[in-house]
Amino acid sequence: MNCSALSGGLNQKPCASSQPFSRSKAPCARGKESGLANQGWKDSQDSIFHADGRFPTGPIAVVEVQGYVYAAFLAMAELASTRREETQAQGWRTRAQKLRAAIERQFWCPDLDAYAIALDGAGSPCRIRASNMGHLLYCGVPGAERGKRVIAQLLSPRLASGWGARTLASAQSRFNPMSYHNGSVWPHDAATAYPARVQRPIR
Repeated sequence: MNCSALSGGLNQKPCASSQPFSRSKAPCARGKESGLANQGWKDSQDSIFHADGRFPTGPIAVVEVQGYVYAAFLAMAELASTRREETQAQGWRTRAQKLRAAIERQFWCPDLDAYAIALDGAGSPCRIRASNMGHLLYCGVPGAERGKRVIAQLLSPRLASGWGARTLASAQSRFNPMSYHNGSVWPHDAATAYPARVQRPIR
């Protein structure tokens, strides 16, 4: 697994646009050709795809990993503040906010009222509704309005199964409730997304 958690200058475009990876995202790629194509927790071969069912070329930036890196930057800022290293703390906060801006500009799809599950190697969003966006709530990425919209998606019939969050919304091209990552319910996934409403109240 080869993941690069990098930050830097932003040159973002809306979700509908494509652009190569900048230093404001955390893409992942397999280290060898024989490795897994998808390096997120949804690591089955068919778990990341475009709305028409096409598989993306890498490196792939899955949306939840961006949230994890954002939360890690803030944790580093808190640690630096505890050590009274305010210059370093501000540096980590700046990196966090740049990454957050990149997530909002490149992953949010207004017509879906949701965050894309990933960006492919060319920067094109994989425009499907999936449980992954719920992890951003846990990491504190969405603002008030988008946070409410994500919650509405997670509680909608297309994602709420009654047993937990479906890994993939029921209307998507590869939906299969008996699949590994394309419609099944994973307890840890639901436990990350749903309790986030309480753990990290929408601002």
